[in-house]
Amino acid sequence: MSANKEAVISEKELSCKFGQEVLVGYSEAMHPSSFPTFDGFVAAVQKEWDAQWSRVYSADWSTAAPITVDEINNREYPWSIKLAQVFVTGGIVLFFFAVLYWSSLSWAAFLSLFGRYQAVVSAVLSVWASVSLLLAFRRVRLPLTTATTSSGPSKSIANGVQ
Repeated sequence: MSANKEAVISEKELSCKFGQEVLVGYSEAMHPSSFPTFDGFVAAVQKEWDAQWSRVYSADWSTAAPITVDEINNREYPWSIKLAQVFVTGGIVLFFFAVLYWSSLSWAAFLSLFGRYQAVVSAVLSVWASVSLLLAFRRVRLPLTTATTSSGPSKSIANGVQ
């Protein structure tokens, strides 16, 4: 369960923003074989889902602790994989420069259609691209509503909050 993920990527606004914070909550893995019936398993999953929803959406941003995944950071790949990564990366870089070259030719051909207004069209397109990039890096924290349970507001344990 995560809150504020809409600030990272929003299908509604067709936007993507970088450097955002997302509050998350998770539980231990549940295996269907641990339950006598399928309905019991589904009921347990729904109960945990409801609990995590309540915890995450009532979390306090100021007391949330960052989560790190140490297993990913401490992995060493064998040389065969590293070599393959070098070749794939090199191919991608070459492809990127080929696309860049052909794009520059296409833009030059496009701008040549505007004659003496090439500078104006170039400036407008540059400003538009720059503003779009600046807006993509603006930090956003969507307002979260406090989740309540039958016994009142719930305590949050999302993202390490106690």
